[in-house]
Formats: sequence, C-alpha cells, structure tokens
Amino acid sequence: PDTHETVVFSLFFYGGFSLPTSSFFRGILDFYGISLHHLNPNSIVHIANFIYVCEAFLGIRPHFALFRRMFF
Repeated sequence: PDTHETVVFSLFFYGGFSLPTSSFFRGILDFYGISLHHLNPNSIVHIANFIYVCEAFLGIRPHFALFRRMFF
C-alpha cells in the first residue's frame, strides 16, 4: 500500500471495528512496524480498552511507557 492507505480485513468491519483514529493507536503500529492487518480483533480491543481506561477512568492521555509496562 501507499503511505496514505491502510490494509484491513473486511470482516473487521462486520464485527464493528473501524479504522484507527487515535494518534496513540497509530503510534503503537508505527513503533512496532506493523499494520492493522497484522493484529487480530482481540489485540485491537486490548489497545482500545487501554485508551479508554486512560482517558475515562484515570483522566490522562494514553502514555506509551504505561502501555509497555502493562503489556509486555
């Protein structure tokens, strides 16, 4: 794909997923050098839940060091 394209499986959309809009999510993909199609739906849910917990319950922006500390 070009740099402005994202490869996804169409079945992800049937399951209710959409393209990642969070800069934190894109940062994780860039850090590990992977694309969205390398992740299974459960991995996407784990990352989305982490973002939600940080923003809704902790009241902080998602931080990559905290993510790496919790998921190693």
